[in-house]
Amino acid sequence: MQFFLYCLCGGMGVSTDYAVFYLAVTNGVWYQGANGLGYLAGTLMSFSLNRIFTFGMRDRVLQRLAMFLAIAGVGFAASALLLW
Repeated sequence: MQFFLYCLCGGMGVSTDYAVFYLAVTNGVWYQGANGLGYLAGTLMSFSLNRIFTFGMRDRVLQRLAMFLAIAGVGFAASALLLW
């Protein structure tokens, strides 16, 4: 069940990323800026949903978010490089 929730929350994060990216690009935002906005929105969505529903963690939110964003930064760098 936990794996299913993890995949579902990740899918919601990816969907959020794509939706924000698409909306930003179609409204004239530079593609790398749109990538940053989308990636950040998707990462925050994934973190929030997984923290609450998949893992049930409610303590040390800022510390956990900082670690999550640090790891996600590597993925963002790869994404930005691929878009370039």
